[in-house]
Amino acid sequence: MSQSSLELQRLLSVVCEDPDNIVSWNNLLLFSFCCFAERGQRAGKRHSSTLASKMNKRISDFPKTIIFEDQKIDVIPLRSKRSQESSKLAVTVSSKLEDGDVRGVIRLAASDDTLAPFTDATIEELKLKHPPRAANTQLFSAANAITQSTQPNSLMSESAILAAVRSFQLGSAGGLDCLRPHHWKDLINTGTGDVGRRLLSRLTEFVNICLAGRVPDTVKPVFCGASLCALNKKGGGIRPIAVGCTWRRLVAKVACRAVMSKVAGMVSPTQIGFGIRRAAEAAAHAACIYVASLQPGQAFLKLDFTNAFNTLSRDAIQNYVATDLPEIMNFVKVCYDQSSPLCFGDYLLLLLKALCCFVLQQSL
Repeated sequence: MSQSSLELQRLLSVVCEDPDNIVSWNNLLLFSFCCFAERGQRAGKRHSSTLASKMNKRISDFPKTIIFEDQKIDVIPLRSKRSQESSKLAVTVSSKLEDGDVRGVIRLAASDDTLAPFTDATIEELKLKHPPRAANTQLFSAANAITQSTQPNSLMSESAILAAVRSFQLGSAGGLDCLRPHHWKDLINTGTGDVGRRLLSRLTEFVNICLAGRVPDTVKPVFCGASLCALNKKGGGIRPIAVGCTWRRLVAKVACRAVMSKVAGMVSPTQIGFGIRRAAEAAAHAACIYVASLQPGQAFLKLDFTNAFNTLSRDAIQNYVATDLPEIMNFVKVCYDQSSPLCFGDYLLLLLKALCCFVLQQSL
């Protein structure tokens, strides 16, 4: 654990010293993929010592462990080849138990959801769910007029970063770089001592760099991209689930928590989905009570917009953020200034292999 913590400290320090250095970013993003990614399926704690020794070997050899295009990739993420469903469920349940995700285990055991196959038909449905970004409109004027600074409006503290790390749910998945939130929890918990505190300090610097918008354009496709899977809906169709890069998710958590009380004051009581604890649950219970006691002449209307999130105007979002939440505008521009790739099936591996080749070219 101390070996991986020290290496992450080094990689984060290099990025923070020169945020425009593409090779430094690539090494950071590739580190977890090369050193933390699981080769094969986990089969219980009896193999933990073997896994630890292999991981330490990868870390000591990094960046020599970078996988290049002509090498066979034996990484098995969520899209492993299908085996017997009962066997797959047992492996997944065992994995979540090791992570301490008891709620996830119960949800898995009670769920009858199935993954959509990796076929052309599924890909076409996913394209419909994720329409291409529309051209910039006049709504983009305010966001476009914001002059990007090299520092965030206010620097986030180590306590804010630690709170954001702890807020990730147990068993949270990793994105394109295979970094999972539980890696951070293990590396900066109170039992790690000075090593963990130094890593938290470097992580805080990194988050503030990202909040300032200092993410190079070349890095944004991976930093803001996501690994995509599709679940079959009971009534037909698919439900896309995107898992973004954990580095970006952490920065987003910090940004959201920083403006949470401000947003809640601006939009309550008409909006109860953000910044108001347990408000959605309270609304659901209130709706049930109202429906159960409907009087003559009363009605209850529920509206469900099709694919609402993916059809919102990103330019309109940036415009409102620039006007009302300028303190996080630099980071929002990083996320929404350009389209981000969604990697489905084998495309995930092709993207990372291309990144590895790019690192090699830059290093020569």
